[in-house]
Amino acid sequence: MVSSRQYYLLGLSATISTLAAGLLSLGYYLYSGRNEYLVYAVLWLLISLLDYIVWHRPPRKNTGSGEGLEGEEKYCGLLRESAELVAILATLSEHRGEYAVAWRIDSLLSRVDSMKDTIINVCGGECFEEFDKFLKSPSMEEASKAIRSLHDCMISHGCRSNVSLEE
Repeated sequence: MVSSRQYYLLGLSATISTLAAGLLSLGYYLYSGRNEYLVYAVLWLLISLLDYIVWHRPPRKNTGSGEGLEGEEKYCGLLRESAELVAILATLSEHRGEYAVAWRIDSLLSRVDSMKDTIINVCGGECFEEFDKFLKSPSMEEASKAIRSLHDCMISHGCRSNVSLEE
């Protein structure tokens, strides 16, 4: 999968190189007067125009389910919410008497099944095991493993991670 930055750089380099080839062919036609270089110049400039059009209209990413970009945003959002759930549960398990973050937990717990489905389908078994192990016995050690695993999965799938890892 090509990241958006890589797509931008590849498109920019393709557009610039084909534009340069077209202009050089046109310049050589004007210098030498050979008609075939005029044809080359026109073809290179057309290719450059096509590169520019494709570069500024990147294709929608496909998640394999036919949902397009919305599907990717959905699983990225569920992965971020999974990491948030782990962080909230870990905080609540450490500070049982303080419930400053408990209001968010109800909306997340109702979505645990869809989070689990997303994790197993997108991230794989190892990440799912870490997440499930944490849900069965929330502790800070299990939380850090689950969060790191979710973070790595989000990064590998091009999602913006909501996790800040400190070494």
